[in-house]
Amino acid sequence: MKETNIKNIGIKTITISVLIAILCIFTLTSCSGGNNSAKTSSFSTIKWPTNNLAKLIPEPKNLQGKIYKNTSEDFFADVVSNKDEFKDYANKCKALAFSLIPSENGFDLEEGAKVTENSFKGYDGQYHVLTIYFSKTENVMSIKIKNL
Repeated sequence: MKETNIKNIGIKTITISVLIAILCIFTLTSCSGGNNSAKTSSFSTIKWPTNNLAKLIPEPKNLQGKIYKNTSEDFFADVVSNKDEFKDYANKCKALAFSLIPSENGFDLEEGAKVTENSFKGYDGQYHVLTIYFSKTENVMSIKIKNL
């Protein structure tokens, strides 16, 4: 009888150990599931608009994202991106028209807009301000244009 109890305890211990191992593996793989964040889980393939303020900037390389607002006053979208794509896109926008920067006295025509590690802000001289932020934790580029 003692031998049967010892076997049952051994089988229960192995079963529990296997279940704990499976749970740990599942937890680790779901936590490190790549670049999918809560934000990007609602993204889909978007069609880049050619109207309103969106027509002032180029289409991003990656069209996985979400457009939140597209009016004649504001444009706001998030797209999946990486650091290199963000820098390329910001530099394209700068070369296209958004080469001035806001200053305390209005807009500084002497100093050009700068692309930093995770942001860009430029003015086109036509009452439009473009702001681009890159989140490296979410791999998301946020693009905003506003009429002044």
